[in-house]
Amino acid sequence: MLTDRDRYTQGYRELRALVEEYLQSANPDDTHRFTAGLQEHLRLHCRSCGELLDTLLRAQGDPFCYACVDPAPLRPGP
Repeated sequence: MLTDRDRYTQGYRELRALVEEYLQSANPDDTHRFTAGLQEHLRLHCRSCGELLDTLLRAQGDPFCYACVDPAPLRPGP
């Protein structure tokens, strides 16, 4: 079961895994593949929290998911 913390750090953990994989690679020819992979990963994930962007946001080129930056509206009390 994913907690909120897990959910909001998933993108960063995936990126870290990609970087670690690259650093363990001894082949300098992988630099282009690595750079392209990082660029694609960054394009697909929110700049603020790392959450995977939904298809509509990606199609619009929006870099933020807004779930992490926009608080839910408060309901007025009784």
